[in-house]
Amino acid sequence: MLLPNVVGVVRYIYQAENCTCQSNCHLIFWLIIRPKMALEKDTKQHEKETLKAIEYYKEHCKILNCVKIVFEVMLSFIHDVIKSRRFKGEKLLEIGSGATVHNIASASAYFPIIIQSDFVEDNREALKQWHKRESQLDWSEFLNITARLEDYESDVNEVRTKIEHRLRSNVKAVVHCDLLSDGILRLEEIPEGTGPPYDFIISMLCLEIPCNDFESFVDVLKRVNKLLKTGGGLIMGSFLEADSWYVNEKKFSKLKICLKDILKALDLSGFGHHEVKSFSRVHTEYQLQEHSGYYCVATEKL
Repeated sequence: MLLPNVVGVVRYIYQAENCTCQSNCHLIFWLIIRPKMALEKDTKQHEKETLKAIEYYKEHCKILNCVKIVFEVMLSFIHDVIKSRRFKGEKLLEIGSGATVHNIASASAYFPIIIQSDFVEDNREALKQWHKRESQLDWSEFLNITARLEDYESDVNEVRTKIEHRLRSNVKAVVHCDLLSDGILRLEEIPEGTGPPYDFIISMLCLEIPCNDFESFVDVLKRVNKLLKTGGGLIMGSFLEADSWYVNEKKFSKLKICLKDILKALDLSGFGHHEVKSFSRVHTEYQLQEHSGYYCVATEKL
């Protein structure tokens, strides 16, 4: 028998372990859903135990030195969307910050309340140290890209210093996030007045990572959607059709997905009015994971 809503049936089975249903419900759960849940758990555990902020930083620096255009295009896209004032408000959330600050640099000129979040504790601690001026991680070269976008004629070091001060002033907290949990955020970690709904969310090189298939990607986007106000904006971007990514030669999995399916998933998740930028793969001496190119999308919660 074909089931019209497998997820709904599985949730029922999961909640009622003593179900005596004579259909294929249990078979579906144990052969399809349970392995998927185990894989998601393994992925999360692998990242938590293996990913270190200093290695994450060094990998970013390698990419910057060899394929700087990747960061230039993505940060330029973010800058243009932010500067257009298509999405206005005060509160911004970054999901999957890693140990970085450059993806929210442009937004810090317009959003006085910013929350950064990441799944990996080592990344969160590195971010907290950066905001206290105690970090060994130097994001200057990345912030210089935004500095030149903001003010090409002035001294880049002076502009970057202003951006760094702005970031440290406007980021109100660095908190835990988990895209596979219902609420994504731990609200008890978020200062009063800085929680959801948010006016704007930025998530770069992140949203596909914990997903095993198209359906789980849609579920993640639906959770992100719930954190936004109606009319609020989301910027996301990543590699196209890549099934993995590397940090210090350590392999991490991600969902292999094309741009057409990304936009379809956004439609199914309650987003619309997409603004898209994509470009093909750049061949360099630095060996990125297999991919067909890069993309950035700015979209709106309907």
